Amino acid sequence: MSHTFQASDEQYDYLLAYTKGVGETPETFFQYWVEGMIDRMEARRRWEEEQAQKSHEEGSPDLLLKGPKVGIEVSTSKKEPER
Repeated sequence: MSHTFQASDEQYDYLLAYTKGVGETPETFFQYWVEGMIDRMEARRRWEEEQAQKSHEEGSPDLLLKGPKVGIEVSTSKKEPER
């Protein structure tokens, strides 16, 4: 299956001039660019998943601070409990 992307004459001329300078065709250059963009998106997705997993495993301090406030008092003195 193939697809067609539209480019203005000005865009295509610029691409053609650039690719001639590097010894590529506009078509192969575009394919390399698309493959590179897909690789970058996949790398970004994996990084985001890793960060989410780390955050989940370590417990996010932000989530702990934003949680409901529980009325627990902690005393460091050794007082006898009231009877």
